[in-house]
Amino acid sequence: MGDTRADRATVLVLSQYYLPAYRAGGGLRVVARLVETLGQEFHFRIVTTDRDEGDTVPLPGVRAGEWQQVGNAQVLYLPPNGIARSILRALRTEPYDLLHINGVFEPTFDIVPLLYRRARLAPVKPTLVTPHGDLLPGALRIKSRKKRAYLAFAKATRLFAGVLWHATDELEADGIRVVFGANARIRVTPCIITTGFDSLPPRTVAKPAGRLRAVYLSKVAPKKNLHLAIGMLAQLRGEISLGIYGAKCDPPYWAVCEAAIAGLPGHVTVQHHGAVPQDEVPRILRDHDVFLMPTVGENYGYAIIESLSAGCPVVISQATPWRGLAGANAGHDIPLQDTGGFVRSLQRLTDMTEAEHGRWREGARAYARTHPIVTGAVEQSRLLLEAATAGVRRAAKLKVTAADE
Repeated sequence: MGDTRADRATVLVLSQYYLPAYRAGGGLRVVARLVETLGQEFHFRIVTTDRDEGDTVPLPGVRAGEWQQVGNAQVLYLPPNGIARSILRALRTEPYDLLHINGVFEPTFDIVPLLYRRARLAPVKPTLVTPHGDLLPGALRIKSRKKRAYLAFAKATRLFAGVLWHATDELEADGIRVVFGANARIRVTPCIITTGFDSLPPRTVAKPAGRLRAVYLSKVAPKKNLHLAIGMLAQLRGEISLGIYGAKCDPPYWAVCEAAIAGLPGHVTVQHHGAVPQDEVPRILRDHDVFLMPTVGENYGYAIIESLSAGCPVVISQATPWRGLAGANAGHDIPLQDTGGFVRSLQRLTDMTEAEHGRWREGARAYARTHPIVTGAVEQSRLLLEAATAGVRRAAKLKVTAADE
């Protein structure tokens, strides 16, 4: 199975979706960037499904049921039938030093492996859990009864005993402590964002005063509050458009958004484009005037920082790590309950001329280039994995030294 040198720890990653899938959003991209950036320093082996979110057919080019090299990782794509058994087999038979679970509430890839671990059906090895915002207060309010019932069970059975939690900022760390107590082992480490946005060619459209081309790029899910964003646009003066890029992963919620779209005045138009591959994202963001997402909470907000990197100012809630935007001429972060504040910020962007908006585009890019969360992400991610595998790596080095003597 490739390079097995003892000086590199092996990380077994459980992720419901992985490349070439793209509809699953930021969580998938976080894993992909981690592998791309640190794949020469750690062995990454990824267990995932063989299809994209919402698809009924396998991803092109994947061989289900066997390991294959994908970039810097070896990936095992699993067909829908028998995934839980296949995960158990991988946990019991495949070599790894660290188990990395991405999420809290997904049954097959988050919950079942922890049950195997707790029941000693699989080896109890160092385990890193990245909740991807699942434990933020806003996220817990969605389908709260089921989530809180499971969390009560998890605490009663000590399902997460001994895990190391990966929080992307202090707000997420606080959310973990609220649920699992002050003694939870937590390491705060930002995610690694996609690079290459600085090489984008110039925008292909100008920004005249009185026109606003807004973009929403994320899953269409209740926590993102797309329906509120649509309602805000209805209150603006000018020629307003909204492009929605993201999978409809919650049909009842999309029906709510459709109702909001149907009630818009004539000067506001909305078009849903569906999910798009990652390589199209920079161009889409570059050619819009504002990224709009009044989210109930993001542990990181991958699309937010990508938008800023592409030179697209953002108007978002304050329930994300990206704050102080107005002072940097990069956008606005506004309390979620302040609908008037959102409308005023959007109207200001609508009224901007090309010259003024150009200064905000440059402000967005500068914010993304210099923010400490971005500049320190690679080194802190390296330290996170080194901390999670420290004992394993020390033992391996001692073994190599003894063999050389």
